[in-house]
Amino acid sequence: MGQFYLHISNDKALKSQVRFRAFVLVLYTLLINPILGFGKSASAEQQDSLPKLLILDPVSLKSSLGNREMGEQLRSLLRVKKKWNVLSREQAEQKYREYSFEKYRGCHEFPCAFDAGNIVQAEYVLWTTLTRVENMGVFTFNLANIPSSKVVWSEVGEVLLKEGSEGSDALVHRWSQIFKPLDPADLQKQSVPTKGLLAILDLNEPSAYSQVIIERLATHGYASGQYDLMNQTELNDLLQALDLKPSSLEATEKNMLEMGNKLGVAHLIYSRLKMNQGTFDLQLALYDISKKRKLREWPFHSNDFQKLLKFENKFFSQVILEDGGTQASVATSGKTPIWKHLIRYVTLGAGATFLALSYNENSQGKKSYDNYLSARVPDQAASYRLETEEHDKKRNLYGTFAGVSIATSFVFWVF
Repeated sequence: MGQFYLHISNDKALKSQVRFRAFVLVLYTLLINPILGFGKSASAEQQDSLPKLLILDPVSLKSSLGNREMGEQLRSLLRVKKKWNVLSREQAEQKYREYSFEKYRGCHEFPCAFDAGNIVQAEYVLWTTLTRVENMGVFTFNLANIPSSKVVWSEVGEVLLKEGSEGSDALVHRWSQIFKPLDPADLQKQSVPTKGLLAILDLNEPSAYSQVIIERLATHGYASGQYDLMNQTELNDLLQALDLKPSSLEATEKNMLEMGNKLGVAHLIYSRLKMNQGTFDLQLALYDISKKRKLREWPFHSNDFQKLLKFENKFFSQVILEDGGTQASVATSGKTPIWKHLIRYVTLGAGATFLALSYNENSQGKKSYDNYLSARVPDQAASYRLETEEHDKKRNLYGTFAGVSIATSFVFWVF
């Protein structure tokens, strides 16, 4: 009997252990497993469904080196949007090693960016330049869709940097504003007919200034959607093979048309930048080689490089419009935004109003002062004196407001 009782007790204990282990297994499957990441969560599946984006480190046009720190900042900015599956640096570099691919280093052109995107099997690739020139960080962005082999979005810009600082905070703030409206669902990925191959020719000895201008022209060319661009590496190789040195070439219409024919392009832009004692002389021109004509030529003279960059924006947007096209995805097209016009006229109107009020108070003050001088009774004189002082205060206040308003309007008209 004792043995039977012992057998029953052991059987109950075994069943209890089995039930406890089953409970632990269910608890682990439902709670612990997803937390530890051994099972895919809904958020992970959602992340995988987003378009895969490869971001290359921003390249300095001075050193041809990538900026790893700012590359991480770009990845962070686009991750928080939750519209892209942004590949980490480690994921990308592992793939590069598998294929012995080194061209991603210092990459700021379509061919190497396209190859990098193919290797990591990304749907999009973003390549960037970031170059410090004087007190500015000058940047360009180009976003390519790998399946369509097309640049679908571009942006250029510059940020003023504080002396002795790398300016990463100012850049990140500006970049966050630029990327805020960027949505893969809005990008046009279908290929459209273009006006043919475009070469951008640098007629200068290489310098940071001239390279920045050329890079921005290329970015505007991509943004227009009107041309197929010959990349600078291919262009330099072709010039070397033809034994042509653009910096020694006189920029006549005949020479440019001959150069376009030798390069086998449909359109050609040239940039010539001369610097003399802190003054910049820039000449830009666009030629239609197939029609043997010059579409546009603009000279520009300034001692401010930032104004030079704004001029470049206006030049390219203008030639696109005059050639019958429309400016595409680049924001800095040179057209003054409506809000800027609004500030100009509102502050100018406010300045005129405050100026009139200040003049009126000045006139009233003079009358009160005359009354004060002619007063015969001390109480009356004291009253006129208070009036005069009150009018003087209002005159000065309205005058200050008028000065600030007119100065603000002037700033927005000039810049």
